[in-house]
Amino acid sequence: MKGLTVILIALMLVSCIGLDLDKISDELSYSPNISLPVGNLLVHYDRVNDLPVPPLPDLVPITFTVRDTLFLNINDVYGARESIYSLGFQYDNTNRYPAEVKMELYYIDASGTNNYLTPTDGIRLEAAETNGEGFVIKEIKSLIPPEPLSDDQIDGLFETDRLIIELTIINLVLTPNIRENFSYYSAYSAVGVQAQLLIED
Repeated sequence: MKGLTVILIALMLVSCIGLDLDKISDELSYSPNISLPVGNLLVHYDRVNDLPVPPLPDLVPITFTVRDTLFLNINDVYGARESIYSLGFQYDNTNRYPAEVKMELYYIDASGTNNYLTPTDGIRLEAAETNGEGFVIKEIKSLIPPEPLSDDQIDGLFETDRLIIELTIINLVLTPNIRENFSYYSAYSAVGVQAQLLIED
């Protein structure tokens, strides 16, 4: 047993010979993942007459969009562009409308162009399930994990500190029961950002 201990100590000493400790410390790097909430949007109205569209008769489908501004300064949150290895947004959506809902997130560049961060056709949620009286019996939820943005998209985020979030309620048919229970319907979207950083000492 004593001989084995001596051999192990000798091997350890040999393995340390020739190591440049200064060089090792200079090459240290780490890649933390940092996630932060960005903001959310809730679409909810107590009455049909509160909608941002003119009142329509029963059984006529209506489509309307609600938008808000979210503030995110990528440079303040994550530092220099060179520190970001990858970056993406997470979306947590809930639909309690008896109609399809589309969620979109984008920023507007200096030329006035909308640059979408969500998929081309937005994030779609099917209609909530209602019973014969118009009450919601099954809401629709969707949690979309972060997908890495392109380099151009990340670069663009460094040029702005504002994001636009939109929820569009599509072809909502105003039956008498839906009108009566309108205060129970809503759509909600929460946005978070996740970045993997590459930090070198």
